[in-house]
Amino acid sequence: EITRNSMFSGNEEFKEIPFENLKYLMIPFYQAELLVLLQNENREKNLKLALQFYNEYYKILKTYKYLDKKQDEKYK
Repeated sequence: EITRNSMFSGNEEFKEIPFENLKYLMIPFYQAELLVLLQNENREKNLKLALQFYNEYYKILKTYKYLDKKQDEKYK
């Protein structure tokens, strides 16, 4: 929802984001973490979806140039 509604702009820098809104940037990360923890019959499906959320979070960090080159390479 946050991405679809363009709550954050790729044109703004990380330091321009109001502190109280930073938690919203982490939503894909928390969604992925929750899916990884779920233990049910849909484990494979949950892990694939978690990977999508991790990738979304990675894109957010990359957009705001939060990762250095070493971190970026490590994620890939």
